[in-house]
Amino acid sequence: QVECSSSIKSLTRALPTITPELAGQMVDKAIAALEDEETKKKVEGILTKAKEAEPDDQVKRQTMMMQELLPLAKNVVGDSWKDWGVTEENAMAVMMQVQMMAMMSPELQPKAAKVMNFFQGQVGA
Repeated sequence: QVECSSSIKSLTRALPTITPELAGQMVDKAIAALEDEETKKKVEGILTKAKEAEPDDQVKRQTMMMQELLPLAKNVVGDSWKDWGVTEENAMAVMMQVQMMAMMSPELQPKAAKVMNFFQGQVGA
């Protein structure tokens, strides 16, 4: 338990303070990173592999896609946010914070939806 609580404390200490302005900058940078051609090809490969492996079971196919899409997105987005102190370890927590901040802003909602679509395997949506 001590290890868990100390790692949680270090994670929360390492998170940047997300303001609406920062969320906007971070979402823009995430979209640019996710729209990279190499990243799109990786996502398309993950989607194709899942469709071929589970052509008739949408739940299994979606699970398979998430197992590969989330680590890819975490890596790609986390890397694009490194200037704000985001690392692979805290990328998911920061992404959730940014997403929540962006969804509260009518201006950022379409951009946040675009990032969420990526996590759901909808490339270019």
